[in-house]
Formats: sequence, C-alpha cells, structure tokens
Amino acid sequence: MKFEELEKAAPEALWYHAKECFEHAKRPQIMGDTSNVSALLEAQFYLGEIERRKRNAERDEDNAYAERSHQAETRIIWLIVLELVIAAVTLGYTIYEGRSQAKAMAAIQRAAENTATAAQNTANMVILMQSRMAVPFIYQQAPSTAPKSSSKIQNRTPTQSAPSQH
Repeated sequence: MKFEELEKAAPEALWYHAKECFEHAKRPQIMGDTSNVSALLEAQFYLGEIERRKRNAERDEDNAYAERSHQAETRIIWLIVLELVIAAVTLGYTIYEGRSQAKAMAAIQRAAENTATAAQNTANMVILMQSRMAVPFIYQQAPSTAPKSSSKIQNRTPTQSAPSQH
C-alpha cells in the first residue's frame, strides 16, 4: 500500500490489510524465510494506524467539546457582566429617582407649611377684624333633640298617601 493510499484508506480497509498479513504469517515457513515476521510487523503497523486514528478522533471530539464548553463559559461570563451593568444602571436610576422624589417631597412640605401659615394668618386676620369691628358672631347651637313631628303627619292613616314633595 502506498502512502497516499494509506492516508485515504478507511479503517475497514486497514483492518482488512492487517487480517491478510496475519493470514500470511500463519502459512508454513521455509527455513530462513522471514516473510511471516515482516507480515506480522505490517499487521502491527496497520493496527497501530487504526488505533492512532481512533485516538485522533477522540482527541478531536475532546477538543470540540472543550471549545463548546469554553464558548458556553464565555457566554455566561458576558451575561454576568451584562447583568452587572444593568444592575449598576438600575442603581444609578434608582438613586436619581430617589433624589427627584426627595426634592418633590420637600416642595410639597414647603407648600403644606406655606398653606398652614396662610391659614393661620387668615385666622389671625379674622380674629383681628372681629375685635376691631366689634361685631359679635352669633353661633347657633343645634337642638339636642329631633324636631317634633307635626300632628298632620301623625294623624295620617296607612291608606292615605303622604303629600308629595316636588
């Protein structure tokens, strides 16, 4: 088998050549004939080539797995970095919003204080005007009992309807 043929040969073809070499080595020897030793060495070479190809295929699979694993780990790291960036932006936005809300609350508090001051000033002004004008305000106290019903409503019978109020 030539070198180019060896490179292109499928493992089954190599196996077939190794088997032929073993069959050749089984033949009876003539004294001084070393062909069976060379056949065994050739069979060993073919089997070694088959084994080398298997190891190379396994190594290639392992390398491919390692590459996929590395790519997955790289993606995970980038996702973690992205998550941290999003968290930092969110934290910054939260701080900004908190400050904005604090300013708004301070403005509301100032407005409430100004309203309370204005209401107190108005009350003081009313008291001052009352005392200067000497006009007493008459407060009527609500009666403590309910008003008495009229006799007209009490004397009504169930068959009579109540007067309509429009």
